[in-house]
Amino acid sequence: AEFMLERDVSDNEAIGAHGADAILSRVGDKGLKMVTICNTGSLATAGFGTALGVVRELQRRNKLESITALETRPYNQGSRLTAFEIVEEKMPGGQLICDSMAASLMKTKGVDA
Repeated sequence: AEFMLERDVSDNEAIGAHGADAILSRVGDKGLKMVTICNTGSLATAGFGTALGVVRELQRRNKLESITALETRPYNQGSRLTAFEIVEEKMPGGQLICDSMAASLMKTKGVDA
């Protein structure tokens, strides 16, 4: 069990690093506006997260301008879990919106990934 825990965290950290590298290579060296749906953070994994792990890595590199969580209907994982993780980690520009607002957010505020 300990091996599985260590491996999951290690794999998630690698996903975070590779994802951050991939996004930064495409959009350049700037603060990024990110959006996430569902829960892909440490509450869904052994401790770091997959897609939210990428956001954590961007924050660690001081490249995160904002993070928006979609509520994720019908079970609201985004509003119940992801929003909690965003607040707990004091991620910049953290906000929660309903799923149907995603297109409006992209049009009016812009989203990098």
